[in-house]
This record gives sequence, structure tokens and C-alpha cells, in this order.
Amino acid sequence: MRGIVGLFVVFVIGAGVLVYMQGKMGQDPGPTVYLAFGDPSEGEMEVNICIPPLMQKAEVPPDGGIPKKAPPTDWAKRHWELKSGSGDRSSMSTMGSSLLVNDTKVGGAPDFWIKTSAKVGEKYTLIYTPDLDQPERFKFEFDANDSLKRRQRVTFEKM
Repeated sequence: MRGIVGLFVVFVIGAGVLVYMQGKMGQDPGPTVYLAFGDPSEGEMEVNICIPPLMQKAEVPPDGGIPKKAPPTDWAKRHWELKSGSGDRSSMSTMGSSLLVNDTKVGGAPDFWIKTSAKVGEKYTLIYTPDLDQPERFKFEFDANDSLKRRQRVTFEKM
């Protein structure tokens, strides 16, 4: 009888773990990107965002027509924003490679990089909007300070 009860307990625990894992697997964890932070100098630190292949999708132009990819700088300004705790937005530009990290360390060939800057000592939110026609947005929050890990792969969370 003890064996049957023990087997039943193991079965119930296993079923609970299975249901929990299926629930977790069904959630969208958000996009994962590689970030590189420069050394703080003169009160600012450079922030580089690695845009992997296929993140930039073709979009239908406002006047209709055939979907096509926008120039990277235009796409970056529409889909990404870096906001400080006070609500200020940082300007963004694009570049082919990062001076802060070698492309081979990123784990793939980046499509391009977005370059922006953050004031040291402030809290920032990096916001990504995958589809401008949808309300879904993702964020990553960080404090721009000396203790920040300089190079890291981060997964954004839903807003």
C-alpha cells in the first residue's frame, strides 16, 4: 500500500511540474539582444545595442506598396528608444560595428549596431517596439553606473 501511495505522490508532483513547465514555455520571454556599455567618462557612458539578423523586418510604406526594409537609422529611431528616469530621450544613430566589443564575441554576425549614450548615475529604460501597428512593447531597465556589467546579453520583458 505504501508503494502505491508513494507512486501516486510522485505522479502528482510530476504532473504539477509538467503543467508549470508548459505554462512557462507558452509565455513570450521577449527579444534577446547583446548590449555593450562604455566606460563612464565626463558624466556619460556609450551604449551599443546589437541588432541581430531578422530583427529588422520589411514594413509596408505609409503610402502603401511593396513591403521593404527601411534604412537602419530610420528603423532604429522608430522602434527603439532610451529614456532616462526623468523622461529625457537619448539620441540614436546606427553603425556597422561596435568599438566596445568585437563582433565575434556577440555570438553571430550583427546586422548593425545602434549607438546612444546614458548619463552616469541615472536610471534608464530601453524600449523596443517590434511592430508599430501593435501595442506590444518590451523593456530593459538599468542604472548607468560603474557597477554595470559592460557586456551582456539581455532578454527584454513585456511592458
